[in-house]
Amino acid sequence: MAKNSIKIESVLVASKFPISGRKLHRFLMYKSDFITWIEGLVKKYSFVCDIDFKVTGYYCSDDNNKTIFVTDYLLSFEMARFISRLKSIWEGWVARGFFIKKEVEQRECIENNKYQRLISELKNDEKEHSPWD
Repeated sequence: MAKNSIKIESVLVASKFPISGRKLHRFLMYKSDFITWIEGLVKKYSFVCDIDFKVTGYYCSDDNNKTIFVTDYLLSFEMARFISRLKSIWEGWVARGFFIKKEVEQRECIENNKYQRLISELKNDEKEHSPWD
């Protein structure tokens, strides 16, 4: 995997909020600190918690081996794509294309699951109400 690539955790792909705001911030090479950047975007563009993003965090060790709590924002594909469009550098366009591709894949997966369920229901219905019984 490339050094600056954005990784989507496989567990989170089906989630509404699969994108780490911290990783997107780093990928898009913003120079401001993460919390100032993300809170500024939330305020400026009226993003809504639990609709566009979810605030979370994790514990890790800092450079001095002290355990610290790091706040992260998990973003929806729509919010991540919107933010990527704001950064008019190559990485912004790469990220935007990536999010669009993932949204299409997710939509196709949902449609395939609906199709498979429909086929299964039709087969079950056919067995229960066979005209040859």
